[in-house]
Amino acid sequence: MNIDPDVFVKSLSAFASTLSIAASYRKLTGSEGTNKSDEETKNVIEELKKYATPYELIALSDPAIVSAAIEITIISGPLLGQISKEAQACERRYIAERRKAKTNRDYDLASRKAAECMCRTLRTIKSHNGNDLPGGDTDPLKSWWKAYECQD
Repeated sequence: MNIDPDVFVKSLSAFASTLSIAASYRKLTGSEGTNKSDEETKNVIEELKKYATPYELIALSDPAIVSAAIEITIISGPLLGQISKEAQACERRYIAERRKAKTNRDYDLASRKAAECMCRTLRTIKSHNGNDLPGGDTDPLKSWWKAYECQD
């Protein structure tokens, strides 16, 4: 896996933000997002923007990420919240490992651990969605699966 470190961090941030948005969406609406009208979804997204972190605001401006977040709301609220925390922890650990890295081997190890963490989280999502990631072939979740060379 040869991903630029800056792209890697941004990707982890986007993934964590996607899960956080999904958890917040589920919490705010009390149900899956896939059964909402476009108008209801738009209103919920606008409400989420009021409390979003800077990374979440960026994610909320990307229709593909919003779509992925809504697709993920098939997962129960408590589990979605836990998965979101785990993805955020992946990102924090990756950044901390990179800060203390001294050699190329250290950087590579940090990247490998972060990818494993990302893949573990994506596998959890798959396991709660009929062993498939939600969304179409260009969906961010499937793109991350491919980019991080995840395997079942």
